[in-house]
Amino acid sequence: MKELFHEINIPSQVYEELTCEGTPENVKNNLQELIKDNFVKIVDLNAETAEYLNYRNIINGNLYKGCRIGKGEAAAITLAYENKGILASNNFKDIKFYVDYFELPLLTTAYLLGILFDKNIINKDEANSMWNKMIKYRRALPESSFEIYYNNLYKKDYDDFGKRIEF
Repeated sequence: MKELFHEINIPSQVYEELTCEGTPENVKNNLQELIKDNFVKIVDLNAETAEYLNYRNIINGNLYKGCRIGKGEAAAITLAYENKGILASNNFKDIKFYVDYFELPLLTTAYLLGILFDKNIINKDEANSMWNKMIKYRRALPESSFEIYYNNLYKKDYDDFGKRIEF
């Protein structure tokens, strides 16, 4: 990731989700290392700001009637929008409306692996290995292998969301 970004900001709501009891220890440990290295920064939404009002509108379903999403997703959407950043999420079903509404660049795990492969940061075997580990841990992915995703959906993901991302 450090080859692509100079820092990653995550809302405190997402940090709480990533460090809860059910999160695998390797994820927690990697996150703590990235925070210690000042690569990942935890960001709070400040009350009484337009940013916080936008966050409240999202979690209360005021922008999209009947679509209430979690605090982590709402905070990440708000930060990405307000700071002209990139939204990183695999929860596409819940966030699709907001990605379209705010015209946000979206970085999913699958799309990120495609970018890393295209930039020769990882090779096909490494991408497939990571993909298989995620499947083993029951992570939702759009195809059964990285190779199938790359050949069938990677270009579409770029057309839909990736062309909004500059590296």
